[in-house]
Amino acid sequence: MLTYLPPSWIPYAELMRIHKPVGTMNIFFPYLFGSLFAGCVSFSATEPKWLLARSTYLFIAAFALRSAGCTWNDIADRDLDRLVERTRLRPMARGAISPLAAYAFTAVQVGVWLALLSQMLPGRWLLYAAPLLFLVWLYPFAKRFTDYAQIVLGVTLGWGVLVGAAAVGTDALAMRADDQNAGLLGLYLVYVVWSVIHDTVYAHQDVRDDAKAGIGSMAVRWLHWTKPLLWTLAVVQVGLLWIVGRWIGAGMWYYYGAVGGNGIVLLAMVSKLDLSDPRSCLWWFQTGSLLVGSSIAAGLWGEYLARLNIQIV
Repeated sequence: MLTYLPPSWIPYAELMRIHKPVGTMNIFFPYLFGSLFAGCVSFSATEPKWLLARSTYLFIAAFALRSAGCTWNDIADRDLDRLVERTRLRPMARGAISPLAAYAFTAVQVGVWLALLSQMLPGRWLLYAAPLLFLVWLYPFAKRFTDYAQIVLGVTLGWGVLVGAAAVGTDALAMRADDQNAGLLGLYLVYVVWSVIHDTVYAHQDVRDDAKAGIGSMAVRWLHWTKPLLWTLAVVQVGLLWIVGRWIGAGMWYYYGAVGGNGIVLLAMVSKLDLSDPRSCLWWFQTGSLLVGSSIAAGLWGEYLARLNIQIV
């Protein structure tokens, strides 16, 4: 993609990571899960066309937020990026963009995201935006004071589940103590766990450089125990998906797609992953992200269509 852009645009496109679309999907999937979940538990039939249109709107918002997050990450990490082979040529690390220009670019992207959010959540957008912006700001610094930055990332990315549900009418921040809210929070935890899994795998690409530079990560902390950790988290993730299904009274489409699909993907991923090979880590980060996200989305979509048919009949 970058080769088709004017040279002066390329550093900004690199900041946005437009050449790495899997990252955008990692932001969009929780938005999509939340919107499909809200469609499933809605007491009145939600038209498929409207739900798909709202999901498209959420995709644009996810792209804007991901771009802003990556830009901010590169600003905050420019000193550390120079110490890691894989990241030393990022735009901020190599000095292709001035800090002032990068700050302004971040502000524009955040402004676009806030404008989109305010349209989807009139009157409630600030309640969802403020905690998420704080988490996005915090994440790049987490690796400086903890080895568990992946958990901070998971809490940040998972927030999209709540945003997506609110955009379709299920307000998690209303704090109702019922199975619907419990299921939504369970789905949030699913994405927190998955984010820890995929970002720990991703971090193994740089584990040696990170250790030398003093950069914290779960890959560094659990270097010799990562596989047992991943197996444990995989079981937790599938278990949480099963519990979510129980809470909302899901049918076979959800269990086959979301629970069964995740079980198969995680089994293959953790079994075949070679943590000592950066190419294997990158491949499973990318492929696993798409397969896990698609299987959960397929399960929720099947559940939504099944419930919609019952309501229409």
